[in-house]
Amino acid sequence: MRLTKLKLILGILLPALFISSCSGPDELLISESDLKRALSNKAENCDLLWRLENYGDLAQSKIFYSLEPSEANVITNKLKSYSFEVLDAIKSDPFVKPEFFTDFSLFQQKINSTEIFAGYLREIGKTYFPDCGYYLSDDSSAGTQNQIPQPELKMDEEIAPDPETGVDISALPSGKRNSNAYANGVEQANAFITTGGLTRATYSNLGGLENSCKFILDTFMLLSGGASTRQQYADFLLGCSVVLKEWY
Repeated sequence: MRLTKLKLILGILLPALFISSCSGPDELLISESDLKRALSNKAENCDLLWRLENYGDLAQSKIFYSLEPSEANVITNKLKSYSFEVLDAIKSDPFVKPEFFTDFSLFQQKINSTEIFAGYLREIGKTYFPDCGYYLSDDSSAGTQNQIPQPELKMDEEIAPDPETGVDISALPSGKRNSNAYANGVEQANAFITTGGLTRATYSNLGGLENSCKFILDTFMLLSGGASTRQQYADFLLGCSVVLKEWY
């Protein structure tokens, strides 16, 4: 969607989005609720691991940016407890390789009040559950990059969005978690879906996940102005995609 069209929508969206940015739902609590539901419903191994990873990522961001040590301890203890519940659920599957439990135990040992290492869970998931839908996109994008020579790009160079077409997302690196841009992506995606700025009909009209997150990113950049680096754009889109995958 072109930014000229976005401007027609902003008059409707802005008041709701500003209200949501102050009083929107806590994404960590939402993620915790989703994890509890998955455990209660005896979800598949892949789903349990991904939800634990998502909870850990959001917990890491909260610890890094806003929490006192005592509050951080509460969250890390919760994560440890949930990790044992996930482990107990996966133990019932006789087809899981024994090496999985060794690697998962290493993750549990690494959890502390300042570092959670949730990204390690993604590597475990890709290794032991390669057919899991949450990790297939990682493998396919890596394969594409290996096949097609990529031009050298300065990832730390700030690039302003085009006034008409918005942010060019065709040459972005892999998104990273635990950054301000990732947290912004999570926050803005939640704001759009809780205030009606993005409905399922709009999601379909935009063409799915990637274009919906680009729509949110373009709107955010139009409001905030300035420029960001390619890595920051990628981190924002990753945070947005995590929320929209769960919502849609």
